[in-house]
Amino acid sequence: SRSYRMNGTSMASPNACGGIALILSGLKAANIPFSPYSIRRALANTARRIESADVFAQGPGLLDVDQAFQSLEAHAQQTGELIRFAVDLPDRDHARGVYLREAHETQVPLVTNLRIRPVFHEKADNLKKVNLEIRLALEATEPWIKIGRHVLLTHGGRSVQFRVDPTQLPPGVHFGSIKGFDATNRRRGPLFQLPVTVIRPVETSLAGSTFSEKLEYAPGRIARRFFNVPHGATWANVSLRLTTDDRSSRVFLFHPVQLLPGESLKHSPRVRQFVGLKSGVETVRSFSVEPGR
Repeated sequence: SRSYRMNGTSMASPNACGGIALILSGLKAANIPFSPYSIRRALANTARRIESADVFAQGPGLLDVDQAFQSLEAHAQQTGELIRFAVDLPDRDHARGVYLREAHETQVPLVTNLRIRPVFHEKADNLKKVNLEIRLALEATEPWIKIGRHVLLTHGGRSVQFRVDPTQLPPGVHFGSIKGFDATNRRRGPLFQLPVTVIRPVETSLAGSTFSEKLEYAPGRIARRFFNVPHGATWANVSLRLTTDDRSSRVFLFHPVQLLPGESLKHSPRVRQFVGLKSGVETVRSFSVEPGR
């Protein structure tokens, strides 16, 4: 055939590389300075979010070549534009983000330190390093994340304490971030971001506990639910019932997974199967679980 549909990283990678090649060609033609770090920031800051895409299936969003080039062109001469801003959490094994998913992690607030370091090229002029000063405006995207509003960043870096309070969040997946802007020119977009992910499970304290929910589906939609497996439970039953006006049938992918410490995902208890549902007919799927996880 003349054309056919392909997807996955095998297609996404060359597509992104082609877009970046166009940006590099334009920058070189216009004699605009750039670095791998300025390119990456511009791509992330100008990407367009895909509202219909699953939250786990995209990072910053869809590549926008025109907007990324315009951003690089507009901010090429700004302080620190060509350097990398490294962020990590020294108190949490130098993690590059916050990820809270176990029950004991989401039942108390987390207070820890964010370290921000400018990283220069190994051949960078020492005087330029010493003279670096950027007034940063710090911003938390969600009200359950708290951090100071301003900090002065110099060549030696800075540490800032922040707080994540997941205790009042409802069950489900919650995303946020801490962003650092140039306080003198916020139009540059974030110079760095620290992602914060919190997964609050549905509490099931006793074996035999039940949970029910009605979901509306569309083609391609993914619905995830997270549960604490109670102590004493070794088995789970999931009852599925399709309700449609035309009494038709649908096919769904059913994929329960339990992550266990010290084991890779492929060795953890899981089931992955397509389930055909007929309107008004209940279908039950059962699978084993590890108690207390």
